[in-house]
Amino acid sequence: MEISAQHKNARMSARKLRALREVVIGLSASEAADQLAFLPGKASLIMGRVLASAMANAKNNFEIETNTLKVVEVVIDGGYVMKRWKPRSRGMAHPYVKRTCHVTVVLEEAGRQAPKSRGRKAEIETVRVEDLSESQLRSDSKPQAGSAGAAHKERTKGERRAAVHKEYRRKSI
Repeated sequence: MEISAQHKNARMSARKLRALREVVIGLSASEAADQLAFLPGKASLIMGRVLASAMANAKNNFEIETNTLKVVEVVIDGGYVMKRWKPRSRGMAHPYVKRTCHVTVVLEEAGRQAPKSRGRKAEIETVRVEDLSESQLRSDSKPQAGSAGAAHKERTKGERRAAVHKEYRRKSI
């Protein structure tokens, strides 16, 4: 069972919070809370509050002990953007933005693993070696000498640099 908590319109950019996502994913909920408690900055404070709320949801709504929970997923999406103007000299104004984000923390009981089928890997068919015939096993899957992959490998470093330079050169002077 997945237990989640959200904090919408957190007054911090999503980019700053995404740096913390990799710290807590895969840890137990109590270990993640300890990690976030000792990290500096406002981002760890926001994420710690959402994690504490998810742990409280598990305890109060589903009667699950918090020491058996594991952080499965942390989703950080951009929220609305407040546009502001800063007055400058000679009657000018420079724009700046105040970004917000939505933070979602998903917890799961450590003993249970829910099967997830997301992305292209779920669409790829798995084939066992025993099911293949001898001719399929012996077929050569190496690229031929005239194929595009082999031609790309045969280029020297200088030729690759010239091709990139030619592609991005200025068209008019």
